[in-house]
Amino acid sequence: MYYEKIELGEVAEIRSGFYLKPSPTGSVYYLQMKDLLGQFSLSAMEKVDCTKKMEKNILCKGDLLFAGKGGAYLCKELPQ
Repeated sequence: MYYEKIELGEVAEIRSGFYLKPSPTGSVYYLQMKDLLGQFSLSAMEKVDCTKKMEKNILCKGDLLFAGKGGAYLCKELPQ
């Protein structure tokens, strides 16, 4: 049996995240991989101010998150 090798970038849009400082007046949740290691809870997550720069990084239902570094090689689908 032969399998054709397909690069992930050919079937998905790949973006890396970036660091933002939490804000007490933040309007959007700031998801980090550490938030997904245990029980997922919005109430425990920090918020940040939404800027034009970060709008393209707003996650949607069904998006997959991959850890970009570390030893866990974690992949999580956003909760429905």
